[in-house]
Amino acid sequence: MTGSPIVLEWGGSHLASTYSSKIFIIDTERDQIKKYFPTYQEYSHMISFTPDNETVYVPNIGSDNITVIDTEKEDIINHFPVGEKPEGVAVHPDNGDIYVANQEDDTLFVINPEEYETSYKRRLGTTPIRIVFSHDGKYALIPNRESDDVSVIDTAFELDEKTEPWEIKRIPVGSWPGGTVFDHDDSRAFVANNKTNDISIIDIETLEEIDERIDVGIHPDGIGYINR
Repeated sequence: MTGSPIVLEWGGSHLASTYSSKIFIIDTERDQIKKYFPTYQEYSHMISFTPDNETVYVPNIGSDNITVIDTEKEDIINHFPVGEKPEGVAVHPDNGDIYVANQEDDTLFVINPEEYETSYKRRLGTTPIRIVFSHDGKYALIPNRESDDVSVIDTAFELDEKTEPWEIKRIPVGSWPGGTVFDHDDSRAFVANNKTNDISIIDIETLEEIDERIDVGIHPDGIGYINR
């Protein structure tokens, strides 16, 4: 857990400041704070938008819940409970399911966005901290901080004639993996390894780490991908 602000853009931007537990709305055209308000929760960290940009979800690490923000009203409209010390959160690009990584109890919760009820619970590696979906929504990758691996979730796995999200593999990577991102065509994923100061490259077809890593600076965590 860090105290760094987290920002995502949607025209304006929302920022969750962890130790102040406040949400900041920033006018990105003027680079000015438009509005801010408290979540009244503990350690509000990370944010995730729905595909239509109408809703923002903010995990509260110290309160074991998720804050729901309406982007039109620019205000909090709900909170719902999840597992212990949630940090990673992401919204499935097609069905809107909310995926939450709970770092204290090593679980993934998949939440129905209509009733905010937990549809599925899955065991992960140790200390899962991020979630990222492939562009086609087929896979969710979840780096597990203290087991040095990445959980691969097939979001539509066929099991007993049912379709459910299911962990199909854990891929060993570097030490203390964090920021994770897919490339533009979902053929590779990149994982920032905080303690080995490098980037793991995952081949999505084979679900294996490619042999060579990319050496970077000290303690990499956040990562982005730009298609040139």
